[in-house]
Parts: sequence; C-alpha cells; structure tokens
Amino acid sequence: MSVCMKPLALTILITLITVGPATAKVYNCTFENFSQLGHSQSNQRAIVISYTGEKFHLDTKTKLVTRGWANGWAKPNKIQDIQKTGKFTAYVWNHDTTDVKGKTLSRRFSYRIYKDGSARAHVSVNRANYGTLKATGNCS
Repeated sequence: MSVCMKPLALTILITLITVGPATAKVYNCTFENFSQLGHSQSNQRAIVISYTGEKFHLDTKTKLVTRGWANGWAKPNKIQDIQKTGKFTAYVWNHDTTDVKGKTLSRRFSYRIYKDGSARAHVSVNRANYGTLKATGNCS
C-alpha cells in the first residue's frame, strides 16, 4: 500500500468502526385481511391464506422470511431483493416448483413493511388464474 493510501484506508476503517453495521430488525407480523384481486367470492380467502400465510417472521440480518399458519410454520425463504420506497420496504423472493406433469409453478412473493408498522403481502402466481393474492395486517 502506498504512503498516500494509508491515511485513506485508516479513515475508512475508523468510519466503519464508528458508524458500525446497519441495525438489523426482526419483524413479527400478523395478517387480518385477505383478498384476491379480480375475485369477489369469499371462498377465495382459503386460497389466499394458503399462499400468504396468516403471519410471518422477517429477520433483516439473516434475510429470511418465514410464513406461518395456525398449525405451524413453513421452511424459511431467503430474501432475493429488497426494494425501498418512501412509504415501505419490500422484501421479495421467487419460488418455483414443478408439478407431477413437469409444469413449472412460479410464485413471486413481496412482503412489505410500512413505516407506520402495517404489513402487506402480494403474491403473484404464474398459472391457475389466481391474479394477485393480497394480505394485510400489522407488525410488532
């Protein structure tokens, strides 16, 4: 390292130590309302819950989201993208599975945490004509 670079490296190191890492947050959220955009039938609620869960746990340090239901928890999903806006931060991941006929079922999950403590889940499914599945609730 050149003599000129040593002060710069030292300044960067001191800044990192002083500022420290970003604060990790853990959210525990519960959904209260479920809807399927484009559908008005009340029997769609069970379909929405099967995808969104009734609750979720999100850890920003490990970048894991775990969906939960009354009878247990799903395997955690790794967050693939974080999108920040002025109103919320969206934690996004995609999940693909193959059915017995070899067809791919793709789902895009976007779990949003709003600045006021509310939460929303938006799930898009590539087939089955589900439209966008949506759940809303609050986080603690």
